[in-house]
Amino acid sequence: AFKLDMKSPILPGLAVVGKYDGLSPCLTCATTAGRVFIHSPHERDQFTNAEMQHLNINRKITAIAAGVIDARSTKDALLVGAQTTLFAYDIRNNADIFYKDVPDGVNAMKVGMINAHDQPLAIVGGNCSIQGFDHEGAEQFWTVTGDNVACLEFCDVDSDGRMEMLVGSEDFEIRIFQDEEVVSEVTETAAVVGLAALRGTRYGYALANGTIGVYDRNQRVWRVKSKHTVSAIAGFDLDGDGEPELISGWTQGRLEVRSDRTGEVIYKDNLNQAVAAIVKADYRKDGNQQVIVCGADGEVRAYLPADAELNGNLMDANVELDTLHTLTERRAELQAELKSVQDNMKAAASGQDEAGLIPTSTKVSTSLSVSRHDRCVYLKVQSSTPDARVRAVCIFADQIFEGESHVAHDAGAAQAISVQLAP
Repeated sequence: AFKLDMKSPILPGLAVVGKYDGLSPCLTCATTAGRVFIHSPHERDQFTNAEMQHLNINRKITAIAAGVIDARSTKDALLVGAQTTLFAYDIRNNADIFYKDVPDGVNAMKVGMINAHDQPLAIVGGNCSIQGFDHEGAEQFWTVTGDNVACLEFCDVDSDGRMEMLVGSEDFEIRIFQDEEVVSEVTETAAVVGLAALRGTRYGYALANGTIGVYDRNQRVWRVKSKHTVSAIAGFDLDGDGEPELISGWTQGRLEVRSDRTGEVIYKDNLNQAVAAIVKADYRKDGNQQVIVCGADGEVRAYLPADAELNGNLMDANVELDTLHTLTERRAELQAELKSVQDNMKAAASGQDEAGLIPTSTKVSTSLSVSRHDRCVYLKVQSSTPDARVRAVCIFADQIFEGESHVAHDAGAAQAISVQLAP
């Protein structure tokens, strides 16, 4: 749809779109030195006639949100959280709305309705607590949770017509709240760093270990894990099939769009630097929603939903570029393998004892045995030929090892390695 360069870095997870006059969307991002910039393409600053405004917070910014917190108004307020303080600003009139000390911290923030209250609240997640403030800064909601809050989202998880509050925390839990009460929770394998409502009772999640996935109520639909770190997720119908996909941004600059049903990648792209945030808005005010991807270097890209003619498959749109990238990577891998074989052949021809070649007939076998004496299980990994030695064993298992994996290696390579597995 469009590309922009904000000329300022964007901090991870600290970007929102607000309608501060009630009509025109403005991209608002936290940047370095405790500042916030506001990009207003439809309304220029009354003093400088520039599209960009800057707001000096002079504190380390930890959370940012925008939304209507006064039911009598149609204008969004800008909410900025520092480590133990919450600021609310009226951008249109360049005035403070309220300032609030929050001793429990401001780790995550969202504007929404709590069912027991008839007014929108600024929901703040801190250290083991969740608070809700009204448009005057008065605390109207408070509850506790098990650990430090990392992310917040609203979703009708039980399909009762009322929105529940989803809370992701550092103790690997996703808790679902109805008012102050936890009605359900699921345990994951790492700290929960992102939540995104999709459709109906489905929502996406992201973990600190590089896992993303989708839940339907309390049942996991799918998940995938990457060696990279996920930095942002959002739900948006990018392929034009009428159902939102899970969009994820990664620290190496990769953008992925996956089906909420299967996890299949239906579109991908790459930014020049890490993805800092993903937001949604009708930024051009033409009646079409875009998903807006913010890069850590200030690059901003917007994507429109695909035309119906693509039949929900966006991969055809960039298949040539993606194929070229894949073939280039494969060529580099084959060149490295060829060089290794050539080096080994030279070593073998020169009469060296260890040429490094593994016989093609080599097989690797595994076996498990229980030791009552050692009160453990031994996993034995053995090569079928003496020339092929086992240098290390890497075991992957969910919810068993810290980080879901365990690596064991011997001081000297041997034909077999036994790994002790014990609680």
